[in-house]
Amino acid sequence: METATHLNNPSPGRWVMKLYLHSGLGLTALMLLVGLVMRAAQAKWVPDLAPGNFYALLTLHGAGMLVGLLLCGMGGLWFLMRRHIHLSAPLALLALGFNLLGVVGVVVATVFGHFAGLYTFLYPMPFDGNWPSWATGVFLISMVLVNIGWMIWCFQMLGAVLRAYGGFRGALGWDFVWHPKAFLAAGKQPPPPEAFPALVAGIDGLVAGMVATLLVVALIVRW
Repeated sequence: METATHLNNPSPGRWVMKLYLHSGLGLTALMLLVGLVMRAAQAKWVPDLAPGNFYALLTLHGAGMLVGLLLCGMGGLWFLMRRHIHLSAPLALLALGFNLLGVVGVVVATVFGHFAGLYTFLYPMPFDGNWPSWATGVFLISMVLVNIGWMIWCFQMLGAVLRAYGGFRGALGWDFVWHPKAFLAAGKQPPPPEAFPALVAGIDGLVAGMVATLLVVALIVRW
């Protein structure tokens, strides 16, 4: 659990949370503008976009919205859990850095390279277009960077929750739910409500992250 000194000095946690939220909300707002441009082109309010440019913006919009909202959730849950357990601010910043590097790469691949394989980048779409080959590579590598950042966050969150509450049984509040009298008589405290979504996000995130990494690495080898 957190030490008294750490609990009385929450500013590092707030600072990290604000970086995540400002980055996520700023990226989401920018992607809303990209979406408005596409809608305006469809409504003939602005000059028509060439199909390649439209789908490049659609690719950027989809990937950008996904990462932007993800950053907001990561920052919020990280801050909530840091009020109860120790979480490393430098490790959280490392995860954020990987995500932002990935965002920059996606912007380069779509805006300058006109990559238009859509954010799902399912095979063979990344290799079946008239954009340059380097754009495909930059986009795929960028998605790996985003996934690395996400998995760093999940590793930190899952490890901290399991360590603080004595494994899966404690983090799930098993004894508190099924044996509340004995649990309270022993002087124990149940985990906070936010521990459950942190545990689930850590487990599901790592499983999904490993599968996604395998998929994207295979595509990079194909590239």
